[in-house]
Amino acid sequence: MTTALASAAPEYSTSTVGGEKIAIKGRQAATGPVAKDVANYVAEMILELRNISKSAKLYKVMVPLEFAYYEAFNAANQVDISAAELERIRELTAVGEALANADCEPAMAKAG
Repeated sequence: MTTALASAAPEYSTSTVGGEKIAIKGRQAATGPVAKDVANYVAEMILELRNISKSAKLYKVMVPLEFAYYEAFNAANQVDISAAELERIRELTAVGEALANADCEPAMAKAG
């Protein structure tokens, strides 16, 4: 693989969310108070540009700015989910699936 192709290939990094390692495509977002402040500032500026575009009825400009705003807002407001909360979500999912399967079984038996 040439150097140009190697640098163009997506990079994967790992991150820990609630004690689980997950793969992230692309570069990992910076964290910390400075990064959050910068992301908030970028989100505010993009939102201002989006509003200007909307008022001028430049919808082809407005739509990509809307997407960029959501990305910047998400970068500024990342939430770290604890391992206990992830386990609780897994438990609730398992209970929900069990209930859904329990509701389906009698109906299937009657239909057969």
